[in-house]
Amino acid sequence: MKNLKKLSAAFAALFLAVLLIACGSGKNGEAPSGQASCEHEAVIDAAVEATCTKEGKTEGSHCQKCGEVLKAQATVGAKGHTWQEATCTEAMTCSECGETEGEAKGHEWFDADCVDPKTCAVCFVTEGNALGHQWQEATCTKAKTCSVCEATEGEALGHTWQDATCENAQMCSVCKETKGSPLVHKWKPATCTEPKTCTVCLGTTGQALGHQWQGATCTESKTCTVCKIIEGEALGHVWQDATCTEPKTCDGCGETIGEALGHQWQEATCTEAKKCSNCSMTDGEAQGHNYKDYVCTVCDLPQVSQGLKYELSGNQYTVVGIGSCTDREILLPDTYMGKAVTAIGSNAFKNQSNIQFVLIREGITSIGSSAFEGCSSLMSITIPDNVIEIGERAFMGCTNLESFDIPEGITKIAKYMLADCFSLADIVIPNKVMDIGKCAFKNCKALTSIVVPNSVTSISIGVFYGCTGLTEITLPFVGSSANATETRWGVFGYIFGDDDPDDDSMNYNGSIYMTSGTSGYTTQSLHPDYLNRYFFFAIPK
Repeated sequence: MKNLKKLSAAFAALFLAVLLIACGSGKNGEAPSGQASCEHEAVIDAAVEATCTKEGKTEGSHCQKCGEVLKAQATVGAKGHTWQEATCTEAMTCSECGETEGEAKGHEWFDADCVDPKTCAVCFVTEGNALGHQWQEATCTKAKTCSVCEATEGEALGHTWQDATCENAQMCSVCKETKGSPLVHKWKPATCTEPKTCTVCLGTTGQALGHQWQGATCTESKTCTVCKIIEGEALGHVWQDATCTEPKTCDGCGETIGEALGHQWQEATCTEAKKCSNCSMTDGEAQGHNYKDYVCTVCDLPQVSQGLKYELSGNQYTVVGIGSCTDREILLPDTYMGKAVTAIGSNAFKNQSNIQFVLIREGITSIGSSAFEGCSSLMSITIPDNVIEIGERAFMGCTNLESFDIPEGITKIAKYMLADCFSLADIVIPNKVMDIGKCAFKNCKALTSIVVPNSVTSISIGVFYGCTGLTEITLPFVGSSANATETRWGVFGYIFGDDDPDDDSMNYNGSIYMTSGTSGYTTQSLHPDYLNRYFFFAIPK
């Protein structure tokens, strides 16, 4: 719009000039024909400066009176724009007329740094503030320094050196930088209380040796054998009284006072050598027992087998086994370790075929079942009368046993007690026996005669079964008892049978029946073998 106005003004001025020229100009400056000559009064027509887009005029003149152009104005062409380059904030601009073209370039910013704010690289205009330095403290080798721009301020601190040690070279106490080499340890050997120690740096290695204590004695305190330090007090003497061979002696250090007492000898006995009554020292050997009938003639002690096995029950012992004993003659004691031996246990010597003789002493009152069963070499046994109980099969199978006196205290002969004693030729039954158990004397083939006392009231079956050598027998009754009512219990052969008469399958053929007649007991029926081999007596109760 501004350029259009300038262009309109230029056209108006040009039109006026042409009109003036056409109206007032004449040849050689003369007034136009038909007009009177004029004394001109010149008026200057000011020059019009050309603009960037509009032509200008040179200076001219014209008559003030008549308007005649005295000096014509020449047209000066438009200058054209004088452009100035666009800036960060302004478009390209004519320096003459101020006209603009295009757009501003915009700023080319440099980021703010520690000392300058954000700045345009073209126009150097700034925005905001500088960032300021990010200072890192000065070190031993470097001045105070900005971590962003590395600008420095002041000087480095310099090292603060610590002396070298045996472990470390010379070292800066601030930055730990080292120089040189460590020193060399000068070790002082370890002692009882201190480890190995460097005399330079006082550093240590290992451990203290610890004291090597020598125990306190009677006269000296506990002492270290290395450093000689002492602890506590001396123990003092602990005197032991003088003995037969040594004077009064300190138990700790062996120091002595006075003289030995000398032995007080006691003569040797059967079991002990000559012995000092003070110190129990012995000299020589024991005299040994002089046994006669299994009793020592010197000390009167009974001879007993050693190594037998015992079992304590309450305050009494029972012989329960052969143990380590290898004797052929078993001599049982009536005391063991100060306590009474009162019994022989069941199976105690069962099947000990080495045994030939047994002596049972008076303290024993009971013999258990099968105690000597199977002692096939046993030929003789002595049993005291105070034995009141003998168990079943106690001597069964003692095939070489020749005689047996049943103790006076026995009231019952247990079943099979002396069964299979093939060599047993003599059995004495005492008057206190009341019952004889089943097969008590079975297979005693060497037995030729026997007396059953009147005290017996009951005899079990087969008591004399297999006693093939028996030729004479005295009985208090016939059958199982004097009160037997049934015929089968009253048969004479009942004591020779091996089967129970209650068994319905029992074969009575050959049994011997006894009935009362005018001449006493007579045979009702007698097996031929018994007629040929036996002579019988029946004694009424």
